[in-house]
Order: sequence, then C-alpha cells, then structure tokens
Amino acid sequence: MWLEDLGLKQFTVAELFTRIFIPTSFLLVCILHLHYFHDRFLELTDLKAIPSKEDNTIYRLAHPEGSLPDLAMLKPVIPKLVEPGEEKLEGYSEKAKKGELEKDSEASEDDEEESEEEEETSDLRNKWHLVIDRLTVLFLKFLEYFHKLQVFMWWILELHIIKIVSSYIIWVTVKEVSLFNYVFLISWAFALPYAKLRRVASSVCTVWTCVIIICKMLYQLQTIKPENFSVNCSLPNENQTNIPLQDLNKSLLYSAPVDPTEWVGLRKSSPLLVYLRNNLLMLAILAFEVTIYRHQEYYRGRNKLTAPVSKTIFHDITRLHLDDGLINCAKYFINYFFYKFGLETCFLMSVNVIGQRMDFYAMIHACWLIAVLYRRRRKAIAEVWPKYCCFLACIITFQYFICIGIPPAPCRGEPRPPAFSKNYSWRFKGTNFNDNIIKWLYFPDFIVRPNPVFLVYDFMLLLCASLQRQIFEDENKAAVRIMAGDNVEICMNLDAASFSQHNPVPDFIHCRSYLDMSKVIIFSYLFWFVLTIIFITGTTRISIFCMGYLVACFYFLLFGGDLLLKPIKSILRYWDWLIAYNVFVITMKNILSIGACGYIGTLVQNCCWLIQAFSLACTVKGYKMPNEDSSCKLPSGEAGIIWDSICFAFLLLQRRVFMSYYFLHVVADIKASQILASRRAELFQATIVKAVKARIEEEKKSMDQLKRQMDRIKARQQKYKKGKERMLSLTQESGEGQDIQKLSEEDDEREADKQKAKGKKKQWWRPWVDHASMVRSGDYYLFETDSEEEEEEELKKEDEEPPRKSAFQFVYQAWITDPKTALRQRRKEKKKSEREELKRRLKGSGEGPVEWEDREDEPVKKKSDGPDNIIKRIFNILKFTWVLFLATVDSFTTWLNSISREHIDISTVLRIERCMLTREIKKGNVPTRESIHMYYQNHIMNLSRESGLDTIDEHPGATSEAQAARRMDSLDSHDSISSCYTEATMLFSRQSTLDDLDGQDPVPKTSERARPNLRKMLSMDLSSSSADSGSLASRCLTHDGDVEAPPSYSKAVSFEHLSFASQDDSGAKNHMVVSPDDSRTDKLESSILPPLTHELTASELLLNKMFHDDELEESEKFYVGQPRFLLLFYAMYNTLVARSEMCATL
Repeated sequence: MWLEDLGLKQFTVAELFTRIFIPTSFLLVCILHLHYFHDRFLELTDLKAIPSKEDNTIYRLAHPEGSLPDLAMLKPVIPKLVEPGEEKLEGYSEKAKKGELEKDSEASEDDEEESEEEEETSDLRNKWHLVIDRLTVLFLKFLEYFHKLQVFMWWILELHIIKIVSSYIIWVTVKEVSLFNYVFLISWAFALPYAKLRRVASSVCTVWTCVIIICKMLYQLQTIKPENFSVNCSLPNENQTNIPLQDLNKSLLYSAPVDPTEWVGLRKSSPLLVYLRNNLLMLAILAFEVTIYRHQEYYRGRNKLTAPVSKTIFHDITRLHLDDGLINCAKYFINYFFYKFGLETCFLMSVNVIGQRMDFYAMIHACWLIAVLYRRRRKAIAEVWPKYCCFLACIITFQYFICIGIPPAPCRGEPRPPAFSKNYSWRFKGTNFNDNIIKWLYFPDFIVRPNPVFLVYDFMLLLCASLQRQIFEDENKAAVRIMAGDNVEICMNLDAASFSQHNPVPDFIHCRSYLDMSKVIIFSYLFWFVLTIIFITGTTRISIFCMGYLVACFYFLLFGGDLLLKPIKSILRYWDWLIAYNVFVITMKNILSIGACGYIGTLVQNCCWLIQAFSLACTVKGYKMPNEDSSCKLPSGEAGIIWDSICFAFLLLQRRVFMSYYFLHVVADIKASQILASRRAELFQATIVKAVKARIEEEKKSMDQLKRQMDRIKARQQKYKKGKERMLSLTQESGEGQDIQKLSEEDDEREADKQKAKGKKKQWWRPWVDHASMVRSGDYYLFETDSEEEEEEELKKEDEEPPRKSAFQFVYQAWITDPKTALRQRRKEKKKSEREELKRRLKGSGEGPVEWEDREDEPVKKKSDGPDNIIKRIFNILKFTWVLFLATVDSFTTWLNSISREHIDISTVLRIERCMLTREIKKGNVPTRESIHMYYQNHIMNLSRESGLDTIDEHPGATSEAQAARRMDSLDSHDSISSCYTEATMLFSRQSTLDDLDGQDPVPKTSERARPNLRKMLSMDLSSSSADSGSLASRCLTHDGDVEAPPSYSKAVSFEHLSFASQDDSGAKNHMVVSPDDSRTDKLESSILPPLTHELTASELLLNKMFHDDELEESEKFYVGQPRFLLLFYAMYNTLVARSEMCATL
C-alpha cells in the first residue's frame, strides 16, 4: 500500500506505456520550450525593456494611404504590350519600303487580330487582380475591427477582474465552509476596502490554493484512513440536555462518525477532478488576473500610452455630454452611474442585507445605517465611510468564524466535566434557547448550523462600500471632477429665485428632445409618484407602522405644492424626517423579528393582539413555525420589508432630485404656474364672452338687415301709393275712357318689356296672368332682397383651400376606382402638398417658386407594371391596408385636435406666459401677473405704430367707415383659425355700424357698408355653445345705453368694460372698451387697440405672436416632428384633459 501511494506498482508493458506517455510528453514539451522559446519569450514579455512599436501592418495595409490602396476605386491604365510579333511587324515594314506592300499588309492585319485577343485576356486578368485586392483590403479591415474589439475586451476585463476574482473566491468559501478557506475570506475581506492589499491577496490566494490542492490530493492516498481517527459520540442522558431525541439524531455529533479533517477542509472523494474543480478554477482565475494586468501594462508601454484617469468604457464621454441627447446620457451613466449614485446603492444594499437576514447581525447593520444616514451631508458621510468599511470587513470575517465553529471531536475518551463538554453551552440543560433563537442569534451549533449564504449578501454590501470608498477618494482629484463632474451637493439654504440666474445646468422644462421629456418626468412628477408609492406602502398592509406612512402621504399631498417652493433646507428637513421614519420602521421590524421567528409559538398562544398589531410573521426560511391556529392567524402576507425597501429607494432618489440643480428649473416653473393660477379660467372666460358677443352681434346684424328691409318696403309702399294717387288724379281730370285706355296700354307695354327682359313667357292657358301681376297681387315684391351677401360667402368658400382627404374619402376613391389608383393619387397629393409647403417657405424667404409652376401641368407618364398576378395583388392589398390605417390614424388625430383646439391654444398660451415669468425669475426679478399684461400692451402699441393703426380719422363719413372696415378685415385675416371669432367681436374699439336712418341715404347698398360677417368656428359651434354655456353667458354680459339685448341675454350680468353704442349716437364718435382703471383710457380712446389684454383670447395671443423665444420654437418643432402614433397619444391626452376641464368649469 505504501509503495502504491509512492507510485511503485507492477504494470504490463502496454499499461506502463499508457501510464508514462502523458508525463513523458509533458516533460518533452517543457524541454523544447526551455531550449528554443523560453529566452525569446522572456525578452518579448520583459516589462522593463519593451521594444518600441513600429507601424502596425494591419492598420498600414487596411488604410487607403497604405501600401495596399483600394484598387477597385481606381481606373486601371493598361499599357500597350510589346510582343515579338510586333518586332517582326517593324522588320516587315522596313522591307515594305523596298516593294513588298501586299504581303506586309496581310501580315499586319493578322498581327492586329492577335494583339486584340491578348488585350482581352489581359483585361480579364486585371479584373481578377482588382477583385483579389478588394477582398484583401476588406479582410484587413476586418482584422482591424477585430483588433479594436480585442482591445476593448481587454479593457473591460481589466475594469472588472477584481470583482470577478473576489466574487468567485467568496462563493467557493461559502459553499465549502472550512478552516482552509478561512484564509481566502480574510484576504479578500480586507483587500476590497484597502486597494493596496489586492495584489498581496491575489498572491496569497494563489499560493494557498496550490497548498490546498496538494493537501487534498495527499488526503486521497490509501494509507490515510479516516476510520482510524473518527469518533463516535454517545447520546447524552435526559438529565444532561433538554434537546429532544429526534433533534439529537440530526446533530453532526450523533448522526455519523465525526471526522475532524472535514472541519479543516479535507475529505475522501472518489472523482478527484470534481473534488478539486473549485480550487483549479480559482487558480485559473488568479492566473488570468495576472495575465490581464501584465498584458495591459505591456500594451500601454508598447504603444506609449498612459492608464486612463477614470475607469470608464466610453473615454470620450464627459459631464458635458450628459445633456446632449439620450444616447450620450446613457453612455454617461454607463461610465459614471456608481460615481453619481454609489452612495444610494450602498444604502439599498444595506437594506437588502437586513431584509434577507432578519437576524441579530441584520440589526447591527440597521444601527450602522442609522448612524451613517444621521450624518446627512455627503462630505460628513465620506469622513465616516472608512470606519464603516472596516466594520463590514471585520463582521464578515467574524461571521465566517462562527460558521466554522469549534472542532466537532471533543468527545473522545471518558466523560468529561460540564466545562469540557462536547456541545455548546446554549445546549446545556436549563438554558432557554430553542432552535429558532439560536438561528436568529446566528450562533454556532451542531444541530442548526448557521447559514453561510447570508455572508454573500454581506460581501455584496462590502464590495459596494469598497467601490464607494474609492469614489470618495476620486472626488478629490481634479482630473476626475473634470471628466465626471462634481458630486458637490447643492447649498441647503439656497432659494430657487435667487440662484436660477447662475444655474449651471440647461433648462429642460419646454422639452426640446426626448431627454428633456425624461427629465420633466423625473424632476417634475417623481415627487407625486413617490407619494403614490408611500400611499401603497401604507395601504398594502395593516399595522401600526403603516399609519405613519399614510399620515406623511396626506401631509405632503396637502402641503406638497407649497413645500416645493420653500428653500432646499426646509424641503430636506421634512423629507429627511420621512426617511428617518422609514428606516425606523425597517429597524423595528428587524428587532421584532426575534419574536416573529424565535418566540412565535408563545405569542400565538398568549399575545395574538401583538401579532396583529405589528404584523409579526417570520419571512426567512428555515425557522420552525407552529401549526395553524384558527383563533390567531399569522399575517404572513403582510409581513416583511419589501414595500418598505421600495419606499426607501424612491425616497433616496427623490432626495437626490431635491439636491440637484435641475430641480431649480422645476421650482421656477412651479412659481410661474402659481402666479398664473387663474389664468386658464380667465382665458376660458374670454372665449365664452367672445362667443356670446358673436351671437349678440349676429342677432344685431339680423336686426339691422330687417330694418333695412322694412325701410325698403316702406319706400316702395309710398312709391306705389303715389302711383295710385297719380292714376286717380289723372282719371278724375280727364274723365274720358280714351285717356284711361292709353294709360293702360302704356302700362301693358311697360310690363311686357319687363317680361321680355326677364325672359319670362306667358302661359297659353292663362294669358291674363303674368309675373308682375302675381307679385303685386300678393305683395311679394315688398320682400325682394339683394343676394350680394350670399354671393360673397360663396366666393370666400371657393377661395378656401380644399382640406386633405380623410380616410373615408380615401376608401371611397379606392372603391370607385381601385386600390392602386387610390394609392397613386394619394402619393400625388402628398407630393403636391409638400411642393406647396416648399413654395410657401420660399415665398416667405423671398425666393419665388418658379420651377414648380411649369411642372404642375405636365402630363405624368404611367409606368407599365406588367400583368398583375396574385403576389402583386396581395402586395397592393397589404400596402393599401397599411396606408388606410395610417390615414385613419391621421384623420382621427386631426379630429381630436379640432375638438380640443381651445384647450390646446390655452395650454400653449400658458406655457408661453410661464416662460415669460421664468425668464423674470432667472433674472432675479420678482414676477407678477400684471407684468405679462404690460408686456402685451407694449407689444400691441408697437405693432400699432408700425402698421399705422394708432390714429383714426377725426372726420367721420363713408370714407372713414370704409377705412375702419378695411382695418378690421386686415386684423381679422390673421385670426382665421380662432376657435370662436368674428370680425365684429374683436376687443378693439370701432365705429358704430348703425347708420342714421333719417339721413339722405336711408337705405344704402349692402356692398357699400362695413358689415361684419360671422366666421366659421373651428372648435366651437355657436348653436351648441350658446346652449351649453347659457348659464355662463347669462353671467357674462349686459348692455349700456339704449340698445336692447335680445331676450335670450336679458339676464346677463354686465362687465364694467362692455358698452354698446346706441342707435342715436353719431357715427363720428368712437366707442371703445372702458377699463376699470381709467388711467389708460385717455391714451387709447382714439385707437382701435384693446386697452385690456385680459380680454384677448388664446387664439388671438397666438396669432399675434406676442412673445418670441428660441427654446419655445425648438420645442414646437420637436413636438411637430413626432411619429404619428405619439401625436395620436398627445391628441387623446389633450382631448381627455379638455373634456375634463370643460366639465369642471361648467
């Protein structure tokens, strides 16, 4: 047996050859390597004498400026080949001079044919050369990209090899708890927080792994028999312990013979390779770590490079790229996520350790978490962080020592006194420790062994804390701060109004990109989402602790809007109290877990109310739970700290939001919104007032038209009566029938001429009835009116641009023709609309669209697609279905935008005004609502001076009235998209449209009057708006003077600034809106501009473009360029908000 262990054994010749073949081959390879390659390998890999790098062949050949250019892009120049046949041709040409011309000509023709054939073959050869050169260049470029990928992978491994090595070693030590592996855990527990010990730890682990492998292999020798030193411990008597017999049989001491070598880490195992697998992999990883470091050092020395300052993946991404699009933002956080949020990650890992363990050591972690969070400031936490890392390293080594325990072999020989008993003291008779208590206290025990998997969670916390300690050190380096940015917290005494002027981060409120949208979601709405999480945390379970969450949630919901406007110090004071309560709840649940896990049986029998009040239930597996009792059910579904941990994560995230400079933009926007709190209602009220005034003006216009018709009837009646009186006087004077007959003949001739002029013919069966007699007999001629108004409206309708075809029109066109024709026509319309848009842009820029005007009328030649088959038909049907779906989406989006146009306009105006106020806040000024109206008034005055509308002719008349009408039309032409707009209802002062009926021309023609027309409303139907907002309209208007309102508005309440001219007022007097503040009335009394900008509707403010801002224009372009499905989502959201606001207002 000893000889076999030494390797001395008798074999046959075949067995001996197979046994010594592998060792002999290995020896031969080592000899060859040492003799031929070892010296050269040492020279190449010597870090002290790295050779200078020459130009890499791959890069030199792959680039076009190298020795192998891309010949496929060059035009080959083929030189003419000189062959021996051509030399003969020259000799023959010399002889041709002597008289042999015919033979020489025949020979030259043959030589030309041969040269042409040779040129063709040479062309083919040159083409193949080009193909080969092109493939060579592509292959070299592939090698170049592969080399770049290789360099990138080496860099990734260099960044994360420490994490890989330490994680695997800790996992091996946890899976195989032994004294041998204790060296690995001690080495890496202190090497992680102290970076200088990492190389030493790798070296120690490498040597120790080799020692363990040798020891494990030696233990497999046949001469070593565990039976010789194994011990069988006898069961104790009933007087010596309180442990039940079934539990004693599970003990490591009494279940089987005790082998003390297993406590060390050695045991017998038949497949030796499986037994040594973990150690061999550990050795390979440690060797790979050294290889990576040496390779990177050699690569940088050979390429004359220096190690990067910051260990990042994307070296060209810095803090300046954080606000430059989503992709750069994602790259930045890939580089510096732990640099920015490493501290919060460590806190979350600590809470994870508490939730996973729920034992005594978890309570110690909770106490340390409270102590660290109590520091509040990042700089204060950085000061205590090395102590925290040292604590984590010490506690993980101590817990592993507890998992190892004492050697399980003290029961050899005779019974010993109690002080030297074979079991632990908490297993003695008289002690009140059960299995659950021992497990919760994490005591070593032979029956309930401590769970070493808990150390994995401790190690993850230690790893994060070690990385965070490195970050605290990097924050003091200027190079790192330049690349990654500062981690300095914002001043707690800072007020947004005083610091917005010096805010180092760009404004994102107006959403000029998708990154700005994500910022708005995070910095503007995360606060309310966190309150939702708090509410869910308080309502998913029923316990006393949940009541605190609900109280905090309701408090912040009630005062959160005002709290956000306070200084940062005040905000953080309340928020830190909420975080402290959350950590207090987590800690108390951990402390109470000793009752939920250790004494749950006693609590179920005696204190069920305590279980229900605090939701006590053990959430960790491995504890013995009592049988279910109907009188006291355990709230196992409501226990645990899962929701508390989620709430803790969001509370920390929101605290970082409060401490960010981006939040100052949100505060400025909230302040501006608070100033404009009732501005939406004001704009909505102005819209309703305008709609009501439009209806009043329409009815007033109808009354004026009716009066004109009555004047015409009155004039014609007087004229008709005068004619009859003339006839009677002539009849009485003459008294002769002949005169009467002449007059009747003259009248008949006059009537016949009228009939001929109108092209009317008499009916043959009723020759005595004509048009004139019938009209005069029924007095229908009294109601004849001019049709000029209807003709003008028809002309305006004809001049309007035809709208784009909807989805239903597209389907109808496809139905009456075919889908292919409909698709072609839609394509033409799309091109035409794009052409018109381009023309409009060129016209606005001053360039005339001359090129397209000639192309529009050119006939389009149809391309023959060939005969249709089933594949083409299916393709056309699918294409038609897709285009129909897109057209339906576009039509639905347009319809939703049309019905919510008023809300969109109001929201746009509010956004513009918030931008105006935000600009004032950033300048350090105190914004007010009146500053906006003053800005509007100044802008209107400037526009009036530029357009010449600041004065009105003092001499009234027909000319001045026409000028006023033209001015009104010019202003109204800009308001064509107003939701409820009329020319007569602008909030501009104008002359009275009522003329004096007693003047010289009592019935002027319609075309000569400045008569207002009711325009078509885009988003409000007057017939429905008057009915829907009748109650509002009744509270909006009443009239001064002698003009009576229609009965439907008789109950309207008057505004102080509304007045209507009476019928008796002179036309020369200008009536304008009277402001409650009469200070500006004198200045604007002769103007047609509004004295109060409160009366301007949202559409008027948008069309007049009162305020210009580059950020708003970029935001508008961004929203217009969105995909159609996002536009549909926006339209649905606007419609939902518009309908809800309408219902709330009404």
